[in-house]
Amino acid sequence: MRGRFNFELLSSYPHLSPRESEIWNRFIQKYPTYCERVDYDIAVGNVPIMEEELEEEWEHNARYLGSYKIDAVGYDKGKHFIFEIRHRAGPSALGNLMTYMFLYQERVGEGVDAEPVLVTDLERPDIRRLCAEHDIDYIVV
Repeated sequence: MRGRFNFELLSSYPHLSPRESEIWNRFIQKYPTYCERVDYDIAVGNVPIMEEELEEEWEHNARYLGSYKIDAVGYDKGKHFIFEIRHRAGPSALGNLMTYMFLYQERVGEGVDAEPVLVTDLERPDIRRLCAEHDIDYIVV
């Protein structure tokens, strides 16, 4: 089964700031059955092209650090959830989530049922409408 972690509260989460962790904790408490397992800090995409050649021992680190990072990917009954967790989510959160979805689908293949989810702490009607327009679940906690 995918997911290194159970979908439950943790003392800290890889890649999430303290404020994002608070939002994520509220989400888990409000929706404890949203998914079964979860991975954090998932690298997707290609590394920017570098002018200088790196030593082999540094290449892996550069590849990881230069890639985009998905906050969390949840798994439940064959479905994947791509989570963007953002304090006062605005247009940039939507852009990130759309980028992550595109790169994640490219990584895992088109046959995987993946769904984007924006988890935030502030209701913004325009962002809710944009999410609905792009089939993104918008959850305020």
